[in-house]
Amino acid sequence: MKKCNRLKGILLAVLLLPLSCLAAEEINSMSVFLNGESTPQEIVIDDIYKIVFPSDDEMVVKTQGSDINFDIDDVRVITFGNTVITKVEDDVLPTETSIVYVPQSGNVLVESTDLINIVQVYSLQGVCAKMQMSGSNTLELNISDLHNGIYIVVAQTANEIKVEKIIKR
Repeated sequence: MKKCNRLKGILLAVLLLPLSCLAAEEINSMSVFLNGESTPQEIVIDDIYKIVFPSDDEMVVKTQGSDINFDIDDVRVITFGNTVITKVEDDVLPTETSIVYVPQSGNVLVESTDLINIVQVYSLQGVCAKMQMSGSNTLELNISDLHNGIYIVVAQTANEIKVEKIIKR
């Protein structure tokens, strides 16, 4: 169930929010790497019209041509764009990432056991309000200049995309 929720969060964060903040290159495909398979199932993002989770252990990507069914336990890695993965390992240590909003300082504090690549803050309208690249295990992003409201914070490491809702007052 935890893996299913993580997959849902990753897919929602990347597919439903504008891709302009996620990468400089145009992202037009999603690749799903499965257990024991070295070649991924590649899906053109423009062909996807819906991703559903009919149960806690399956995922269905509905495209213009057909439905592609995945058993969540078989999904090892989902990548976007031209990311090349040469080997999918089962013994990767889980990444622990936390996102905390500290109202007193107006900062969003991101800490991870892995190196943090990028942190983005989105408004509920899907606009990327803040973005900061990183190369360390901690990052403080000042959002005191943003209006009060609800924001979605997306932190990406090499092994995880963590999504957290914050309320700025």
